[in-house]
Amino acid sequence: MPNIPGLRRVFRLATRRASIDEDIDAELAFHFERAVADRVARGVAPAAARAEAERRFGDLQATRRRLHDIDARRDRGRRLVERAQDLGHDVRLAARTLRRAPGLTAAIVLTLALGVGANAMMFGVIDRLLLRPPAHLRDVERTGRVFVTRPGAEPTADVSYPAFRDLREATAGALDVAAVTTYTAPVGEGEGARLAQIGLASASFWGLFDMRPTPGRPFVDAEDRLPNGTRVAVLGHDYWRELGADSAVIGRQLYVGDHRFTVVGVAAPGFTGLGLRPVDVWVPLTAGAADALGPTFATAYDRDWFTAVARRRPGVSAVVADARLTAALRASAARHDTTGTASTVRAALYPVAGERGPRASDSVRVTLWATGVAVIVLIVACANVVNLLLVRALQRERETAVRLALGVSGGRLVKQLVVEASLLAALGAAAALALAWVGRLLVARALVPSTGFGGVRPTGSVWQGAPVDARTLAVTGAIALGSTLVASLAPALHALRPTLVRRLRGGAREGGTGARHGRLRGALVVAQAALSVLLLVGAGLFVRSLQKARAVRLGVDPPHVLYAWVELRDVPLDSAARAALYERLAERARTLPAVEEVGTALAFHLGRRARDVRLANGDRVELGDHGVRDNVVGGDYFRAVGTRLVRGRAFDRHAVARDAATIVVSERLARAVWPTASPLGRCLVVGPDPTCREVIGVVEDVRAADPRDPLEPSVYRPAAPTEGSGIGAIVVRTRGPARAEAQTLRRALVPLLPSPAYLAVSSLDEDTASALRPWETGATLFGAFGVLGLLVASLGLYGALAHDVAQRRHDYGIRLALGALRGDVLRLVLRRGLGVALGGLTLGLGLALVAGRAVANLLFGVTPHDPLTLLGVVGVLGAVALLASLVPGWRAARVDPNTALRAE
Repeated sequence: MPNIPGLRRVFRLATRRASIDEDIDAELAFHFERAVADRVARGVAPAAARAEAERRFGDLQATRRRLHDIDARRDRGRRLVERAQDLGHDVRLAARTLRRAPGLTAAIVLTLALGVGANAMMFGVIDRLLLRPPAHLRDVERTGRVFVTRPGAEPTADVSYPAFRDLREATAGALDVAAVTTYTAPVGEGEGARLAQIGLASASFWGLFDMRPTPGRPFVDAEDRLPNGTRVAVLGHDYWRELGADSAVIGRQLYVGDHRFTVVGVAAPGFTGLGLRPVDVWVPLTAGAADALGPTFATAYDRDWFTAVARRRPGVSAVVADARLTAALRASAARHDTTGTASTVRAALYPVAGERGPRASDSVRVTLWATGVAVIVLIVACANVVNLLLVRALQRERETAVRLALGVSGGRLVKQLVVEASLLAALGAAAALALAWVGRLLVARALVPSTGFGGVRPTGSVWQGAPVDARTLAVTGAIALGSTLVASLAPALHALRPTLVRRLRGGAREGGTGARHGRLRGALVVAQAALSVLLLVGAGLFVRSLQKARAVRLGVDPPHVLYAWVELRDVPLDSAARAALYERLAERARTLPAVEEVGTALAFHLGRRARDVRLANGDRVELGDHGVRDNVVGGDYFRAVGTRLVRGRAFDRHAVARDAATIVVSERLARAVWPTASPLGRCLVVGPDPTCREVIGVVEDVRAADPRDPLEPSVYRPAAPTEGSGIGAIVVRTRGPARAEAQTLRRALVPLLPSPAYLAVSSLDEDTASALRPWETGATLFGAFGVLGLLVASLGLYGALAHDVAQRRHDYGIRLALGALRGDVLRLVLRRGLGVALGGLTLGLGLALVAGRAVANLLFGVTPHDPLTLLGVVGVLGAVALLASLVPGWRAARVDPNTALRAE
């Protein structure tokens, strides 16, 4: 067969670049010389034949480049096909290998799912809280919240309306400044009315987003001007869908609070402004602030009700922006503030995600710590996976040795191990995504509950949507693959050790009894136990903090108290008619089977603040900066809210006239005014009212809502029967949980209202729950991760002991054959398991005592070295270690000595 270079180039195997160039040169030279030889054979002179061949062939270098490109493409395609075939073969081999050990594979996948799922879940939460900007925000890098720092105060992102107005005017040209806040108000009328989240925003707020309402439009500057903005509204997309998603809603009238607003637009899907909770209705700041915040909002410089947000114009640096904001704020403070601190006020732009500013909430700080705890869970899981993969590598020693003896290279062997690790990572990631989705919803519910103040139930949430987005999917895959590859390093190094002869000659028992491997597996189990102790101590501290916080007496009984108030809207009622309405509502509430007591109050549950209390002779009682809480109450108020009567008596709703000039005081106020005498029969003048009221009773002190709040000195005046201005809510004590009776109470009272008035019902438990949320979040997250870490560590201990027993069956059989009791063998295994647990416990407690100082300021009523918590962790770990050791110990004790002797 003739040697034709072209055929060799077409059918050759994939090779290096230099070989391609050599083959092309050979082929071109072959064809050129063939052409010259043909012409010489026809009688042409050799020189002329060569010149004619050169003219016929043309530019050889261009031809050479074209042939090289063709060959290179063919070579790349051939390589890709070969690699894909190799990968497919490796995947099939890895799948068969994993199927041969289903128990071990399941344990590895489960461990990965727990560790990776915990981190994927926390990434989803942290991504929403701190990393991802608000939906539709334009120019994210140039937009931020304005944080203000005043002397002796924490930085805050809130400003007053006068300060916002001055900032906007003074920084025009360099910054676009907007203001926004939210409040709760009823929307709609009739049976479709409900409490909703209302967004108060300046018209400039819409310019920060690339979202345009569809249908409709946003409100504009002309509709957001003092003294009274135009009553127009933009509906949240979810609330619009709740109303039927009718485009004809544009132009309709909608009750928002006490007034009708004209709907001019519908926000885009997913738009929630700056926050996480969706807003149902957006209204111009100047149109709604007077109703929500009071008529003085536009002039009250000391009322920081609004969040200021600003966007730098192109070309304005962050340093220049901060300087302009600080100068504007100082000028504003100099005009309005009389404290003399204007020159020390500072302002700066921080990321729009408020929790990334200089002051994060306790719940977010707990969440960040929980993210670190999730990383610890991942480390525990990786240690367990390393242990399991080492066990698997030891079991496959002879298989690996045979493959090496047959000529398989070390690189090929490592490649196969990487493919197996990748397959395990894929299985673990798939399971982790399911766990992360469920866990993210639970954590989101703890951080941003669906029920807020006043029973507001948002129609959507930023936590809803696709179960897994691309970011979470990518992070989960990266964590799973990275963790598995790292965990595979030790087994891979073990597989490449030059112990071929020993592996071929030795059995599984001989290969698995190396002291070095035993020490490594033992160290991994100790590390898992130590980290689990750290997690359990953290969980125990937050659980104890939550218990302590719940045990603090607030002076009221939140789980059994409902309060209802009426939004009269456009209903004209004088004081007498208003009082009569509340009296009818109270009487109707008393007829309900689930209701025990009913009272009325001006404000619930702590009323207006009066700055001074005077004795009958006019002397002022000094109560510090807090002043005194002043409330007007009626009916059986104290029994309804659960405030205990300490001495004297409460107001009698059947003898209102007799009690008209009386007063009930709290214990703290009584101690401050009459530290050594009885307050009963004395009198006090409270606030601007000149009446000196007789003290008829003393009740326990009341806290606002947070167990860390101080006990408030309070006074209670009786509500006059014809003064409706002295009544703002009815208070109901229920026999069972108050939340379960809220709708029953509302359905019973709504028929008594004149249209279009609205009745709002809320439970005190809802209002106080937010104060406990940091400890509830910590107890939930740390507890869940502590249980996960303990589960993974117990699996690691069980696996290590089970493998050790399997490898030493022969040794245990010899012991039994020589007269050892089965109980002795059982105790030997139990001692080994408890010894590992003791090592982990010692190391873990040391770590917990060191790390506890970092979370000390997040705890309540307990110290980082709380004895009960530490003793509880010791007991839990000891019990789990004992349980994890029992089954391997029982198997060791059941070894048949005859089998062991025959094997020998």
